[in-house]
Amino acid sequence: MVLQKSPERAVVWGYGPEGEQIFNSSRELNLTSQFPNVRVFMAGRNQSDQEMDDLAQVQQGWSVPTKASVEGFSALCWIFGRLMFANLKHPVGLVQSCWGGTIVETWSSSRALRQCGLDQDQVPRTRWENRNSALWNAMIHPFLKMTLKGAIWYQGESNTKVNLEAYNCSFPAMIADWRSSFHRAGETPLDFPFGFVQVATGMKDITGYRTGSLADIRWLQTAGTGYAPNPAMNKTFMAVAMDLLDDMSPFHPVHPRDKYTVAHRLWLGARAVAYDQKDVHFLGPYPRGITSDDHSLNITYDQVLTICCPEVKAPCNTTSPWIPAPVLGRSSAGVQVSTAACPSPRQVAAVRYAWTDEPCSYKACLVYSAVGDLPAPPFTISL
Repeated sequence: MVLQKSPERAVVWGYGPEGEQIFNSSRELNLTSQFPNVRVFMAGRNQSDQEMDDLAQVQQGWSVPTKASVEGFSALCWIFGRLMFANLKHPVGLVQSCWGGTIVETWSSSRALRQCGLDQDQVPRTRWENRNSALWNAMIHPFLKMTLKGAIWYQGESNTKVNLEAYNCSFPAMIADWRSSFHRAGETPLDFPFGFVQVATGMKDITGYRTGSLADIRWLQTAGTGYAPNPAMNKTFMAVAMDLLDDMSPFHPVHPRDKYTVAHRLWLGARAVAYDQKDVHFLGPYPRGITSDDHSLNITYDQVLTICCPEVKAPCNTTSPWIPAPVLGRSSAGVQVSTAACPSPRQVAAVRYAWTDEPCSYKACLVYSAVGDLPAPPFTISL
């Protein structure tokens, strides 16, 4: 099947691989008629052992947004697109290529996987869609001649059980390979913007899940820096979602229903990184320095912050080397925490923040930006 041409004069953004639909959001469905200059496209699900030039199946060709055409579309991608059109006032094309519950290896080419030593497939053959490069071959490669403005990505929790330790290599390698592949095949810029959602919460009842691996994958999503863009992932942007706990989500708590907040945080990043809007605040507070005294640590952040709900989570278990550090005080851009419970308060080896699977209840983590109310991302810093 030949891929249809993208809408004339539209900027096109790609999205994958999670795709919770918006069929249960009457508000979003009722807004569709207000965006006649947005177009949506959905690839059909397929996998292949060989790179394909055409999609085997199109679930929905380029369509004007209506309740019928959007109800099965990704809620996150749709909201991101309508926010974009409302801000920029030019035609927008949204391409969805999704298969939920998949790992980064299946969306990566063999070239990208070799860079990280992942040539040998680690996934049982019972999950065909998770074989190395299977979805890259069938659901990304057919799009290479399409000119993209950028891409947004919602994935990560499935890699808590497969090649977790390699994610800080495999994810940046996939991004770099997508960029070079789209650029070689068509007119997409070599450094097209790439946005992603840092994984949310709620994996504790999934078979095979290891406690603490959501905290690990969040860090690895940023190539071990804690923020984006960063030196290993240029022209990227990130939406933090760890503060959107939703135990009642019908999609499972790791996919919270509040897609508007996630999409809005992503869109702020796109405005700054993809559209070079200098006045847009899109990053939550991040430490720029830590000093210590006899019984406390002073963490200085890179921006003015607010403190919400200073509860202290207990260590994972009684043998954990990590000790809770209650908040003693704060300044406009800093937090003072107690080290009095440490055996040797002046010999603290490292400090970390929000390093649990579920660090807080809904929008109630400790540190937020004063401008935009953006959550500080988790971090771990050696002293």
